[in-house]
Amino acid sequence: MTPNQKITITAFIHALARFNKKLPISVYNQLAAISDVANNTKQLEAIAMNDTDLALLYKEECDRLMQGSDRQKGYLPIFESDDYSTELSNTVEVICHSPDPVKASKDALNPSGGGKLKEFFSQLFKSSPSI
Repeated sequence: MTPNQKITITAFIHALARFNKKLPISVYNQLAAISDVANNTKQLEAIAMNDTDLALLYKEECDRLMQGSDRQKGYLPIFESDDYSTELSNTVEVICHSPDPVKASKDALNPSGGGKLKEFFSQLFKSSPSI
């Protein structure tokens, strides 16, 4: 998984977790139709950008992620381990194919859920408001 794919997925998960209403059926159907989400992040990003409210949240999350990096210098945030890639890939698959992707993303980011992915998100978004 490339750094850009990881950024797209991470921003998408956080945007979904901040989404405060029912996911439109068209978005839900598009998410459910993606196979191998981790390798189809352009499709994931297109889905996020097609819903006005979700697009706003997605852009905010991308911006926050980039602020934590040296993007202006041409560097992306560091995603170090293969374990992280595997866990992120598995998590986004579960979220996108869940009956309620918004709830699934909130559950994935829930501190009581623990796990390496939550630890990584906590370090990456130290100044994030809680979800």
